[in-house]
Amino acid sequence: MKNEQLLNKLAKQARREQTPSIDVTDDVMAAIAARTAPVNGDSQLALSALAWTAGVAVAITLVVTLLTMPLWRTATGPATEILIAMQI
Repeated sequence: MKNEQLLNKLAKQARREQTPSIDVTDDVMAAIAARTAPVNGDSQLALSALAWTAGVAVAITLVVTLLTMPLWRTATGPATEILIAMQI
């Protein structure tokens, strides 16, 4: 019971505390304004490289999926070997 009273006392003190007010908007706006926008050509080149990388990743994923699909179909059922043996 003593611990509960101590916790209640701490909770009341915490509710009475005032949080400090900190204004960082000017610093944030200055940091955003200091950043320079990328040159249009560089941005286009980066986007093109990203598109090629994504395309290659999708192609590899498609090939791996198509190669492993038959294996997945035979390995998913608990009685797969019994059913395959019965299909003589």
